[in-house]
Amino acid sequence: MWLQCCRRVAPPLLLTTALLLLLHKLGPPPHSLLARGPPTKLDSSASSGRVLRFDSFVPDPSPSSSPPTTVGGGEEGEGVAGAGAQQCREDPAVAQSTPEFQALPWAYRQHLLYRHCRYFSLRIDQAGACSGPHGAPYLLLAIKSRVQDFGHRELVRQTWGALGGTGDGSVWGAGGDLRVRRVFLLGTLPDSGNATFWDEFLRHESRTYGDLLQWGFHDTFLNLTLKETSFLRWFHERCPRASFVLQCDADMLVSVPNALEFLRGPDLDPDDHLFAGDLIVDARPIRDPRSKYFIPDSVYGADRYPPYAGGGAFLMSRRTALALRHASDAVPSFPIDDVFLGMCLLQLGVSPRAHAGFRTLGLDRPSGRKAEAGGGGLWAGGGAGVAKVARCLLRDLVAVHGLTPAQVWLAHRLAAMTGGCRRRPSSVVRVVRPGRWWRKD
Repeated sequence: MWLQCCRRVAPPLLLTTALLLLLHKLGPPPHSLLARGPPTKLDSSASSGRVLRFDSFVPDPSPSSSPPTTVGGGEEGEGVAGAGAQQCREDPAVAQSTPEFQALPWAYRQHLLYRHCRYFSLRIDQAGACSGPHGAPYLLLAIKSRVQDFGHRELVRQTWGALGGTGDGSVWGAGGDLRVRRVFLLGTLPDSGNATFWDEFLRHESRTYGDLLQWGFHDTFLNLTLKETSFLRWFHERCPRASFVLQCDADMLVSVPNALEFLRGPDLDPDDHLFAGDLIVDARPIRDPRSKYFIPDSVYGADRYPPYAGGGAFLMSRRTALALRHASDAVPSFPIDDVFLGMCLLQLGVSPRAHAGFRTLGLDRPSGRKAEAGGGGLWAGGGAGVAKVARCLLRDLVAVHGLTPAQVWLAHRLAAMTGGCRRRPSSVVRVVRPGRWWRKD
């Protein structure tokens, strides 16, 4: 009878319940087995009441009779978790000032109605991330992730984000003389169906690794700018003495040694402006409502975006990061996060720099018959020759997008093998247009 009953239960639900019960039974992980960071700080206000839907992609066209959601968790001066508390209500003037408002997709209308809501409380904090006996990090890795993407976070911890653990969520650079700190940037699940499980899961993950930051907004594409501005506020409050920041996505391959080699160049100073990555110039707004990058003319009327670095990864100095924190309050919120940062840089009078080591569009993009056949490109064919090509090319890069988890793991292993590879000087490669490399004659 019991088996017959259990067969009716969906396997994912049964597995989720079993894991949750196991986590409760085990309790906090033992200190002696896990490298723990500072205790997780949970904002008590984040768990009370409902969380603002903001621009969740779950259609809900009916008006809500619920009371307005409190955004923030206290008064100004109480630190990041309580900064900028406000009652977040929709702005009805947006509908009148946007001619095509009713014709826009529902998610976009929600974004416009609530885009003035900028300050969300921290649900999980790492207050000592940039203090303690080791001092401020030389390089802070700020890695964008989603709650449910634990596999990506764990892969980062086991590959390029694990250069020799110190027990506090940090790693050490070349020669052990540079501290590199790792934090993952999270929002909340748009779908609240498994929220209880994931809240408990994140508490244990944070206690285990001490590298999670989570804010109380829904983690959706149109909210990536919120993640950016929330991190900049956290950096200003918690980590203003970090020399440099490398921001990237959790599904990327990153070479921390190559980033450190670049940053330790003679002309780079953390107190000077620096914003470098895969530079995109003269990009046009997309007016097609079917595209996730859709921008209506009423939101942005110009025919070109300012120069910006592709949002998959970029490097910035602490001076630029701190300046962006203030500029992000002055520039109207924009739904595409990397373009928004380009607008903030324009406001500051800072020009982003092209760095050929950032490949936010991937290593190769097969086209034509090769693409149709599923072949071509760097990873096709297999064999020792391909492994050598991959290893040698990756040794010249800082960040690469578009790889599978298996490719990230393999490429990280190959990058540590130096036999048969010779580092090309930076003068051999130049950027002709974003995302493309060409040899000089």
